[in-house]
Amino acid sequence: MRIRQRGLAPGLAMAAAVSVAVAAATAGERPTAEYAGAMRALDSAARGLDAALAARDHAAMNEQVIRARPAIELVQRYWRDRERDGADQVEEAVEAIRA
Repeated sequence: MRIRQRGLAPGLAMAAAVSVAVAAATAGERPTAEYAGAMRALDSAARGLDAALAARDHAAMNEQVIRARPAIELVQRYWRDRERDGADQVEEAVEAIRA
């Protein structure tokens, strides 16, 4: 269980970083302010989750996951919309996150 938990915070941080990088590369398109805010929220949640994991504070872990959910939903919606619109970078972003 510990290994799975320890991998969550870095995974969230990596997904956030990849999403920002790929979004910036999409034909000069700048992410919306809402998307940028979601990415900041994910970064904050990942950092908070990492600290909670280190402290073995389950209540704080749950709080960070709950705080991250709306941001995750927004980022998913952002990429689904781009996929629907035919953006080539969506597949690249998904593969980078999986790696």
